[in-house]
Amino acid sequence: MATTTRYRVRTATKTFASAGPDLLRTRANARRQLSTDMGQEHFGWYFRLEDGKWSDKVSKNDALLRFDTWKSKLDLVFGREDSKTKKVVPKIITRREDVSLIPTPDCSAKVILGRSLIEHQYPRVQFAGGYVYKEIAGSSSWSDHAWGDAIDMTENPPEPTNDETFDWTTRMAASGNMDYDYALGSRKGRVVQSSAPDFKVVPSSAASSHLWHVHISFVDHHGQRPPHTGGH
Repeated sequence: MATTTRYRVRTATKTFASAGPDLLRTRANARRQLSTDMGQEHFGWYFRLEDGKWSDKVSKNDALLRFDTWKSKLDLVFGREDSKTKKVVPKIITRREDVSLIPTPDCSAKVILGRSLIEHQYPRVQFAGGYVYKEIAGSSSWSDHAWGDAIDMTENPPEPTNDETFDWTTRMAASGNMDYDYALGSRKGRVVQSSAPDFKVVPSSAASSHLWHVHISFVDHHGQRPPHTGGH
């Protein structure tokens, strides 16, 4: 199965389950987050070598270059000297993860990537459909499913709840790590929507079924009928 590589970045005071560190970032996005977490400390960095020892002292720029050439499956850890003990302690941890790309018949590459990222983050989430040649129920508008440009993901409590799937998907899009036009889901018992380009969460009049499943339209075709059956 084909894969794509994504990255997580956290400071030593957080876990990879915290909001932010839980995102599956592109390499470029992860590098920018790493730079942000390093702040204005331009000198005095160390990185952990594969034998577990710390490197010689390097600049922030050289630490970022280390990230650029990093290919190991081991976490890449950056540290600084403790002001009291003078020992090097971990400050930022970066992690590589290979995401399996899940074949999804008649769906676009955006759909395949989006579905794969969600199922990697939440292995118990239930895939509820990709390509379906249909109109939106109760209307004459055609669903983005009919174009092969939408998916539905159903909650599977205790993890993930529908709120969790929607929140994580929205944060992925807002951070530039997932590309879609809009998502319908839930927040605290209400149906809500997040949309490009800002992905602000707002109330939605969509069906109450979105209280238990998240719909994501990677491309919004504005209700137009597809030119043919079969999706992509």
